[in-house]
Amino acid sequence: MTKMTHLRQLEAESIHIMREVAAISDRIVVLSSGQVVAQGTADELSQQTGESDLEEMFLSVTGSQEGW
Repeated sequence: MTKMTHLRQLEAESIHIMREVAAISDRIVVLSSGQVVAQGTADELSQQTGESDLEEMFLSVTGSQEGW
């Protein structure tokens, strides 16, 4: 498996996990560099960030592609 193929597989898995988190969580806490940068329900985070997808919310509040 090439590095690029492996990275794409990891990205697909992380997107799947983020969707599951959004579906089953009452509250979500986003950490960046050990600090809480956002917290709330999926709806609250969506309102705060203007994003509807949890992955995009994460990227919005962290300002990076940290963890991807």
